[in-house]
Amino acid sequence: MARAERIERLVRGQKELLANISHELRSPLARVRLALELVPREGEVDTRLREVEADLDELDRLIADVLIT
Repeated sequence: MARAERIERLVRGQKELLANISHELRSPLARVRLALELVPREGEVDTRLREVEADLDELDRLIADVLIT
């Protein structure tokens, strides 16, 4: 097998791995988001839930950044 073919296989494998990791990370994040939407919002609880939502947004951005790289 030519060196270029090996490199192409490695790059393709890396992309597939990142896609699989992304899916595995995003699935639980989506479940957490759904659960947050079902929680009643009142006072301090609402403030804490907004902080959790901001953390989820940051995790989504980090996952997207990894996939772009």
